[in-house]
Amino acid sequence: MSHSKRVYQRRELLLNKPTNVVLGIDESNVISSGTDNAIVSSKASSINTFAGIGNPPERSTIVGGFSSAINGAMGSMIAGATSCTIDAPDITHQGSYSAIFGGYLNNIDAERAGFNVIAGGSGNEITGLTSMAGIIGGVANTIAQSPETVIAGGQYNLAQTGSGGSFFGGGLDNTMTNADRCAIIGGYSNTILNMNDAVMIGCAGKSATAAFTTHVEKLAILSIPTSPFGLPVGTVWRYGSALYII
Repeated sequence: MSHSKRVYQRRELLLNKPTNVVLGIDESNVISSGTDNAIVSSKASSINTFAGIGNPPERSTIVGGFSSAINGAMGSMIAGATSCTIDAPDITHQGSYSAIFGGYLNNIDAERAGFNVIAGGSGNEITGLTSMAGIIGGVANTIAQSPETVIAGGQYNLAQTGSGGSFFGGGLDNTMTNADRCAIIGGYSNTILNMNDAVMIGCAGKSATAAFTTHVEKLAILSIPTSPFGLPVGTVWRYGSALYII
């Protein structure tokens, strides 16, 4: 496939017309179709239509970085990233209006949904029927089939099969499966499976046992009230060395 470079003056960029733009770059940059698309200061990058279909990835942009691609995803952006992709498998599976900011080997390949973000990190992926989800930093974290879920840092964390509205805060090799509105904070090799509204904090190699429950390895309460007066129902207080619950 031959590659071409199309350069437009600034005054054309300000007009509300279908425009393909390549500025300040070289080495195999492609805009194969579409309207109002741009590749700016990025080497070996491309904005392409759906495979085998002429529908354009309108209003998509790649700025900076190296060897990244937007394939068929409308209104999407890759900025300052290397070897990252935003893919829409076909016209009925658009992962549009998504963005990747920085990082390496990050990928958004969401079906029939969009508005996803990956910010930095390496080897992170958002895939499947997922929308309005985000991965912030970290390594090899994945959100699959889990809308409105966020992974903030950590490594090899996985939300899958309908774990919507959930959260990972760091940690290593933690997994949620069919676990809506759950959270795993820190720890490693923990699992929340087939239950909702469960939280795991600082655990190691444990599985959540009940919904609407916070799971911990050990609990240190550093300041326990010594009188029940004025405390709400459910509060722990102590008298001497004995603990009570109101």
